[in-house]
Amino acid sequence: MNNNLLLSYLSELGHGNWSHFRQALEYLADDEDDLYRTVKARQLSMLGHIEFAFEGDLRWAVCEPTIAWLSREDRITGVLGGGRSPQLLAALKQSCADLDCRYEQLPQAEGPDVVLLTAPSNDVGEQLAHRVGIQHQPDSATRLAEVVPDVHAYLNNPELCPPEPMPQGFKSERYDWQRLRWAETATTDEPGFYRFSHYRREYRLKMDDVVRKTPPYIGIFAWLHYKNQIVFQYEAATQTLRGPASATLPPLLGRAAVLCSGHLPRFEPQNSTHIYQEIPPAVANHLLYKLHQGKAE
Repeated sequence: MNNNLLLSYLSELGHGNWSHFRQALEYLADDEDDLYRTVKARQLSMLGHIEFAFEGDLRWAVCEPTIAWLSREDRITGVLGGGRSPQLLAALKQSCADLDCRYEQLPQAEGPDVVLLTAPSNDVGEQLAHRVGIQHQPDSATRLAEVVPDVHAYLNNPELCPPEPMPQGFKSERYDWQRLRWAETATTDEPGFYRFSHYRREYRLKMDDVVRKTPPYIGIFAWLHYKNQIVFQYEAATQTLRGPASATLPPLLGRAAVLCSGHLPRFEPQNSTHIYQEIPPAVANHLLYKLHQGKAE
């Protein structure tokens, strides 16, 4: 699939319902594409291009073009998120040349090109954004990772995770906290994080005799914490954060991780692992703390 064309088309539409998004994917898909629509939606959301109402009526809207800056030792680097047009990219290239900034457009397999901007200082970065007429956010990944609630704050929110009984008449699976995968189960009597499949999927977290309807990205990390299981690891030397692909990061924490580089996590099929790149230690510590996964060394 041409992900650049997909983002350009959705940017022209501006907003829509799930049917509009599905039609765009089907029109742009190659014959060999596997159309995992929710995966593509989550990728575009993680990259900061589009907001989806995943828990509601499945409407979506393209974000305003924004440069998400992150301070480095002797410079600032920025990732372009939000809507995109040829005119905007051309204006950014020209403004980078005028202000002695660097413009890079880097391909990635599962998403639109990464537009990476490098400026010598915060002042020059601000000039660049104002000159092109788009929003910008200093230290965006760090600030986002700081303000997003932790897993248990979500879990204790009755609107997001209300008490609800186990569904009946569904195929049931329980998340195996040791093997880090779903396993079919015949009973839901024990504490655990359960997935139910019929014509839709439902999730329930059972802990301390309370059953809650819980999004998968909250239930898995709450269950892992309940079992004292640390599955995410940070390597300071390479600034990489790795964890099981079955444990999807909560949307805003996933966005904070991706905004550090602009790249979606790399998938290692041999051990079913996701690897997030160029994560500074400060961001890594916030992410691990919010996920109850220890801290970066």
